[in-house]
Amino acid sequence: MIIAVDETGDFRDTKGEKFGLVTLVTITDSEWGKFTTFMTTIFPNGFTGIKGKNLTKEQKERILRYIGSKP
Repeated sequence: MIIAVDETGDFRDTKGEKFGLVTLVTITDSEWGKFTTFMTTIFPNGFTGIKGKNLTKEQKERILRYIGSKP
């Protein structure tokens, strides 16, 4: 199983209070091959070390839709 964790920087709500977000994504061993194939369609040269801040809006949307379609 692959477990990925990432955190955001500080945000501020409308009252000025700081908050941050932590994201946890787990990918089962049986799903890893499908996910790798999907990611290769977006990043044909490999996707090791990709950071969200370096993705286009369209790339982010495709990845989030894919992850969101899984249980």
